[in-house]
Amino acid sequence: MKFILDKFSSNLRWVGAGERFRSALGAGLGVAFSGWLCYKLFGTYHSEMSWFIAPMGATAVLVFVVHSSPLAQPWSVIGGNTVSALVGIFCVSFLGQSPWVAGLAVAFSILAMFTLRCLHPPGGAVALLMVLANVQHIDYAVSPVLLCSSLLVLLGFAFHNATGKSYPHRVPVTPLSQETLKLEIEAVLRKHNEVLDISVADLQGVVEEVRQLHIKDKPDTQ
Repeated sequence: MKFILDKFSSNLRWVGAGERFRSALGAGLGVAFSGWLCYKLFGTYHSEMSWFIAPMGATAVLVFVVHSSPLAQPWSVIGGNTVSALVGIFCVSFLGQSPWVAGLAVAFSILAMFTLRCLHPPGGAVALLMVLANVQHIDYAVSPVLLCSSLLVLLGFAFHNATGKSYPHRVPVTPLSQETLKLEIEAVLRKHNEVLDISVADLQGVVEEVRQLHIKDKPDTQ
């Protein structure tokens, strides 16, 4: 089992028990409170549909656990989920239900999120859900999708800042002397041509911290 975990799992051993508990508590409270409020406001409004949707659980993981990710920032959460819901609703309304329509909805939602610079992985699940549930009410993109996404962002802001974290994630301004490093990181990212779950500024910060540690730990040879 240890061999399998070491080879195929994400290495999160450096995350302490306190941070694990803090992020899990935040996600649980965020889902519970936003779900409760959506039910109170719209529990009977959509009689044939749910007042809360499963992709919000994935959104909560990003907002409360991976809150520094570019994919978890407010516009990514709110814009990504909402535009994906609209894409799914339009697809099922005009093309009907089928596996091909489900695939198109997910594909088009990804393209829309890229275009609007709000890539958010749960958005693909939102688009898929609209097709699977045959949702043809455009107001469903407002409630519960837009409403619940906004609530999770607001709760994430309150929870993180109350527990000593920053959200939305803010990266310290990089000195001008680091401009070359920034350009080189961007060049490497363009070479890999992949979507990475970390911003250029965060990568730059990590590289700089490693450099400072190397300078600090390097023995004096003089």
